[in-house]
Amino acid sequence: MYIKIITSTIDMLEEIVAIQTAAFSEREPMTMSLNFTKEEMYDYFLKIIPESINAGLTMAAVDEDTGAVAAVVICFDAFAVFPNIEWTPKEIDGISKTNIFF
Repeated sequence: MYIKIITSTIDMLEEIVAIQTAAFSEREPMTMSLNFTKEEMYDYFLKIIPESINAGLTMAAVDEDTGAVAAVVICFDAFAVFPNIEWTPKEIDGISKTNIFF
């Protein structure tokens, strides 16, 4: 397996959202302590990742042979970059408790 790091594209959205949802809902201690469900995590990532991808702030480790995404890094400023997103009270609480949230 050969991995290359690339700037993510919007056609990778579903795979990236699935990876992030699994990682944070099943293995990330701060997120788990806030009791977010997988569905809430999935909806949250669907809100932020498209903008992060469009801004060129999402990187993916991709298997060169299969094209499968192995890992992802997303960057954003939840309140400055996404002012038009309607945050749920639970998301706002999570952002304030973790500072960077995800």
